[in-house]
Amino acid sequence: MQSFFSVDWGTSAFRLRLIDVVNKTVLAEIKTDYGMAAVSEKWKQLNQPETNRIPFYQAYLFGEIDKIKASLNDSLSNTTFIMLSGMVSSSIGMQELLYKELPFRCDGSDLLLHTIMTEYKNVSYNLIIISGVKSNTDVMRGEETILVGCDIIDDDRKQLFILPGTHSKHIIVNNGYAQSIATYITGELFDLLSNKSILSSALEKNSQGEIA
Repeated sequence: MQSFFSVDWGTSAFRLRLIDVVNKTVLAEIKTDYGMAAVSEKWKQLNQPETNRIPFYQAYLFGEIDKIKASLNDSLSNTTFIMLSGMVSSSIGMQELLYKELPFRCDGSDLLLHTIMTEYKNVSYNLIIISGVKSNTDVMRGEETILVGCDIIDDDRKQLFILPGTHSKHIIVNNGYAQSIATYITGELFDLLSNKSILSSALEKNSQGEIA
């Protein structure tokens, strides 16, 4: 396998990347605000049978993949593996999967995977959905794949990994295993304060509406 598509489909954003396996580089990337919350809402409005759920989500996914192909002027007919993480495996996603229970290996070798075989424009694709992780008190979907991509020291020292986001995750790692997770809603609080509170008018924003 020379390349594959990586999909991080979160609650509020969709991120698609074409990854060069050999050089470990991103060859192309698309990001949109069509996250799972928006997709799920549109799906509900259509009031279609549950059997149409996966094709509905796939239609958007392959539409974005086609944009990458067009930008590179390449059919990418040999790039048939699509790795999906984030809210894809949630109740509002393409197909709901069980959480992997802590602990899990930081190399990702024991994460739960589900493969969907599908055909698009006469090419067979493997859609590999990575499920989330849970402890007795908390859950995460998507952040576990970020942790797998980190260069983690495999020894008996405890390490804390802080993954920022709407709901920031704090993950304790020890002996090559993720041992515990905790969620902090710092990103959501920042968004509420900077956009909907009386403080918002005092903050300087750039042309994209982001805090400068």
